[in-house]
Amino acid sequence: MLAQMDDALRAVLSRPHFQRVLRGHEDWVGALAWHPDGSTLASASTDGTVHLWNLRSVEVAPRVLRGHEGAVWALAWHSDGSPLPSAGGDRTIRLWDLQSPEAAHRMLPGHEDWVFALAWHPDGSTLASAGNDFTGRLWIARTVDLATMIGTIS
Repeated sequence: MLAQMDDALRAVLSRPHFQRVLRGHEDWVGALAWHPDGSTLASASTDGTVHLWNLRSVEVAPRVLRGHEGAVWALAWHSDGSPLPSAGGDRTIRLWDLQSPEAAHRMLPGHEDWVFALAWHPDGSTLASAGNDFTGRLWIARTVDLATMIGTIS
């Protein structure tokens, strides 16, 4: 039995543990989120950017989303892939319209301290955010243009 476990452990340790290292951020990465179709990985960093990594073309540089004024702490892809909200130390949520070439975004202010978590309702109609201001907030945020806060949880 020990010999089999030893053989299995050796087999696992002899293989590379990852396929690719994604480099590009200038500071540490604090959040990752997969696009629903699995083709893209979004990464958020304390450098204030979100990188979109096309994992079908790993040689292509990531698309970089800029707009936060400070660390980005949270990401949450919508179930159909757009919009992509990000949130961070600037006390805002940014809703990125990835269909537009310039990745236009809308800023959702409201939190009074940094925002550290985002989650979509399973039906995709409502975005929840949690902040260091001791609140959770609910947003109707299905499209970038029509995002509206509908409640606060404290």
